[in-house]
Amino acid sequence: TKITTTAAVNVNEPISIVLTSKNTIKHITVNALDDMIKNGAVKERNEIFTQGLKCTLGDSFVLVLKTGEYVKVEFSDLMGGLAALDTKAVIKSIIRYDEKDENKCIVAMTKKGLIKKVPMSGLKARYRRVAPLFEVTDDEIIGVRVITMNENNIITLATKDGLVHR
Repeated sequence: TKITTTAAVNVNEPISIVLTSKNTIKHITVNALDDMIKNGAVKERNEIFTQGLKCTLGDSFVLVLKTGEYVKVEFSDLMGGLAALDTKAVIKSIIRYDEKDENKCIVAMTKKGLIKKVPMSGLKARYRRVAPLFEVTDDEIIGVRVITMNENNIITLATKDGLVHR
């Protein structure tokens, strides 16, 4: 996993963290990302931006890996590099982490159709340590979302072949 900074950041300015198609985490200003979106070019050179988060310097994050593991990190860890991660680790999602928010949970979907819901409060690993989110055997995580826990949540998945699971 590679970390790069593509713009100077003022301490008081909101920041965008961007995950790219080449498994790189970039930091750019919110205005720069907004301009890219307006211009229809959400990429830099040959790297397409796959996910973006607006955040501040004090935020914490959960990085969900393709293998079903996660790592909790501070913003400063993203700026300084991720020594806890193997260089071959593939990040599927970056989630803003708030351990006090009891109503949020992470929903992860695998290639073979497994859907797992994990409460945000259930992420007990210490910061900068790789830990299992859930057991993934002969499979890989393809999508991750954060939802608010309530009985009205409906998760719908659609495959490229047109099959829909609800």
